Amino acid sequence: MDGIFAAVLAAVAERLDRLWPERPVRVDEVAAGAAGSFFVRVTGIVHGAELDRRRKSGCTVDIAYYDDKHRTVPYLVWAEEMCRAFGQVVLADGTVLYARNMHAEPVGREYHFVFDLRARGMLLEGEGSCGDVMERMEMAGV
Repeated sequence: MDGIFAAVLAAVAERLDRLWPERPVRVDEVAAGAAGSFFVRVTGIVHGAELDRRRKSGCTVDIAYYDDKHRTVPYLVWAEEMCRAFGQVVLADGTVLYARNMHAEPVGREYHFVFDLRARGMLLEGEGSCGDVMERMEMAGV
């Protein structure tokens, strides 16, 4: 997987697999008979430029858990565990992203846990940065 958003998807799926190893975690599609499994998707992808070579990226993560019957107390326990588990997401390269706007809600027989992640960074020289024009100008004799 390449890119920050694929890395987020992999990190979230890995965390779910460690927390609930008996529950299948899917990232591509929801299979028939999905009860008892998780589906993770990354939505709401944003990119933006800041000053000079600074860049910001962000996404929304939606974790769906499929239950064959909605039970209030287990849902509440699940939502609280998810808040604790995903306050921060650590990517494979060690980058730590902190979750914002965490919320859970039941939708039919699905439990959804949704949160936002944001990252800021710098483009390295030669990574598509246009840089400051003044840095590349040469002095000419007058």
